[in-house]
Amino acid sequence: TVAAASAVTSSVAAASGAALAAMAAKASCAVAAVGVALGTLWRWSTSAGSEKEMAALKITRAVRRWSQSRNQRPVLLGTLSPQPAPEPVFLWRGAFATVYRASVAGEWLAMKVMHSAQQLVAERKALEALTGYEFIVQLHHVFEPNVLYLELCDEPLVPGDHQTARQWAFQLCTGLTAIHWCGFIHRDINPNNLMRRGHELRICDFGDSVLEDEADTRVVGTVAYMSPEVLSGMPQSCAIDVWSAGMSIYFLFTGRILLDMQDGRDRLAEAMFAIRSQFPEHAVATMPEGVQGSDWQKILRMLAVNPCDRIMAADASEEWE
Repeated sequence: TVAAASAVTSSVAAASGAALAAMAAKASCAVAAVGVALGTLWRWSTSAGSEKEMAALKITRAVRRWSQSRNQRPVLLGTLSPQPAPEPVFLWRGAFATVYRASVAGEWLAMKVMHSAQQLVAERKALEALTGYEFIVQLHHVFEPNVLYLELCDEPLVPGDHQTARQWAFQLCTGLTAIHWCGFIHRDINPNNLMRRGHELRICDFGDSVLEDEADTRVVGTVAYMSPEVLSGMPQSCAIDVWSAGMSIYFLFTGRILLDMQDGRDRLAEAMFAIRSQFPEHAVATMPEGVQGSDWQKILRMLAVNPCDRIMAADASEEWE
């Protein structure tokens, strides 16, 4: 498997000059889009009220066009001249992918070999739309048919002191805001899918993500972090990510899973029973040890059982900032 991975990495490093020329051909589109954004930004600074909202929308669209111009790159990218690449290093294997540390054009990246076509399509679609956004793992290259080269992260997040946990909470909610702004639901926010890169968080693993307009009622995600509406097979919205983020933030503060679940055979039923038992009255009455009152109230606003009462990711980001 490592030999095959090494061959893939060497192929990417040996991409032709035609691929780079194709990138250059799109540079004018990127420059034009950025110019529109800068010009509109100047007008925004001298406007007020609804004019500012319209200008902000134009900026967003211009930046998105610039982002799309970056996404419209050749499937195969690399250097002009072939160079031998070090052998990829195995990192981990999950249900849907195997990940290696690989060198491409002198840069260390995470080489994700996808085992599921459905997961591959979902992850690539989301990451291409989220190029350039903060606190989202970045997609660098795609090698057909099933290899994604991603930004290399350090390790999963682990519980820390209060200040560190608050920092992770702010970055997580800010990243979620970008995901929801682009129209996606992640659907599997949990501590294992939150990685650290230096002092910044990266939201990873978009294999279960879906456009909100196309969301179904399929039960998907990690049971202990699933929202009540997911467990109940109800329609899904961006609110399910906020619930999962609240559960993840609680873990980052305490090192414990919030739901008091038994190790029964029916994990979904256990999770739903735990939610009904602990929310909202029981949870409000028993603030957990290791979480300050103001932080606990922020978490609870993310864990409203009724999704209509749940705080939005953008508002949660402001609260944690």
